[in-house]
Amino acid sequence: MESAYNWREILLDIRERGVKQIHFIVSDGLSGMKTS
Repeated sequence: MESAYNWREILLDIRERGVKQIHFIVSDGLSGMKTS
């Protein structure tokens, strides 16, 4: 299970690669995603 910290790091990495917006995320019980 990924924590909010892990998801925050993933999202920051995606932003650093130039992504400006994420329109939707398909998931199954990613408890840390909302917090991140």
